[in-house]
Amino acid sequence: MTATTPTPRKLALAAPLLALLATASEPAQAIVSTTASSNWLATDDSLDGVAKLLINGSTGCSGTLLAGGAYVLTAAHCVTNSSGQLTATQISVTLDGGAVTAQVSASSQISVYGSWNGSTLGLNNDLALLKLDSAVTSVEGYQVYAGQSLGSTVILAGYGYTGTGSTGYSSGSFGTLHWGMNTYDLLYSGRSGSLVYDFDDGTTAHNATGSTGLGSTEAGIAPGDSGGASFIAAADGSYYLVGVHSFGGRETGSDTTDIDGTLNGSYGEYAGDTGFYSAATARWLIGLAGSGVVVTSLPTVAGLVPEPGSAALMAAGGLLLALRRRKA
Repeated sequence: MTATTPTPRKLALAAPLLALLATASEPAQAIVSTTASSNWLATDDSLDGVAKLLINGSTGCSGTLLAGGAYVLTAAHCVTNSSGQLTATQISVTLDGGAVTAQVSASSQISVYGSWNGSTLGLNNDLALLKLDSAVTSVEGYQVYAGQSLGSTVILAGYGYTGTGSTGYSSGSFGTLHWGMNTYDLLYSGRSGSLVYDFDDGTTAHNATGSTGLGSTEAGIAPGDSGGASFIAAADGSYYLVGVHSFGGRETGSDTTDIDGTLNGSYGEYAGDTGFYSAATARWLIGLAGSGVVVTSLPTVAGLVPEPGSAALMAAGGLLLALRRRKA
């Protein structure tokens, strides 16, 4: 990292998405925890493959090293402008707490998902794949699980701003890997949108959707986490990438689930990941990085399998409210 702290890049307002009147602002986000953020510092080597990205020397985002070590997956909005045009020309990648570094030296090494337009969020297409100058061999990358993850509890990881749900994130805190947990509650815009989860404090008053949360392990995302990872833990303890952090937001109008009414990563806000439950996103990734990075089933131990996503949640469709979104 340079002496100057990377800052999130402002983007234009998004167009309305179906029945959801949404606007977007702020790319780049990070983990905001239920308890003190110092309790959420990632020290386990199982998260060494989560990457800190410095784009064009100034913009901070997060990413994930894929199996084989040749590619890092991140959010498309980290590397494009509000029209979807590629703006990233050089990216520095840091892994394993700074012990391992890598580079993306040319824009030709960056592939953006074909339908990404730079501004419309929630369509499950906010993806970019970075081909590293040289493959990383000292850190283990992750395979992507392309099965159904709706209803699953996931591990959130990223390098963005940190803080607590009662006060929101602290600006300028980008750069340290943190983690937390949440549950994929529904699909944004029905059966083909991004995977949505909200930041709960255990009360119904601040619950935007789904259950009232996971207690002390509940977390949300904030600026700088864009492109970061959501993992599902298989029965054998191994982690599989199921989502890429894309946006955060809060309900607008008369709804009061947001604890402070400000889009700042506090209780009552929600977030969305681009997921690989969609055959289209999985095919895109396989076409660029090879079939070895994607799996369609998870390992089991002693007959146990991970808890499947709840198909009943599909019926919830989109958030039937007016929503305001921010790029993570």
